[in-house]
Amino acid sequence: MGGTLQIVVCAHHRRELDRILEAEAPGDADVLELPSRCGRPPLREGELGDLLRRVRPGSFCALGGPCVQQFSHRLGLAGLEVAGHCMENLVDSGVLRAWIAEGAYVVNPGWLANWREQIDEWGFDAESARSFFSESAASVLLLDTGVDPMANARLEAFARFVQLPSRRIDIGLDHLRGRVREKLLAWRVQHGNSSEAA
Repeated sequence: MGGTLQIVVCAHHRRELDRILEAEAPGDADVLELPSRCGRPPLREGELGDLLRRVRPGSFCALGGPCVQQFSHRLGLAGLEVAGHCMENLVDSGVLRAWIAEGAYVVNPGWLANWREQIDEWGFDAESARSFFSESAASVLLLDTGVDPMANARLEAFARFVQLPSRRIDIGLDHLRGRVREKLLAWRVQHGNSSEAA
């Protein structure tokens, strides 16, 4: 096989992707990690430039949402398929929209592993963070993919900090695994490696 598929992914989803690639595609895929910003502040020129120098147009795909869209536009790939919300990579979009409509602020283990840094990057102190989250969410919902044994403890710490109720749902990796398999299959077929996709 010539080369590998490059998968662009937010750092918040890196552990899930690595777990899947270990089982599904050892040697078939490389990961290009975007800094985890959740859109604010936007990626800096130096960060984008570093990624742009490493990407191989025609041999990459993206797993993400609006943050990844910014990266794809810089490559001149306005049609690159990305999700409207990054958590759509982990669960069905209709289910996710229903949770958000109920007022859930939806997070995964990767987001929770860096929640304090995320709050700092947004420029929030404790009071402004509580104000922001109370105005925009009624609860915090962890989509637990099983990649971090500390995720539940981090959920409780974050929920206490923003003074919101929390809950977790065990979702595993099946949804994301299916998306990764689709992208790998398409890449293998495109590069004449369809016999390896079975």
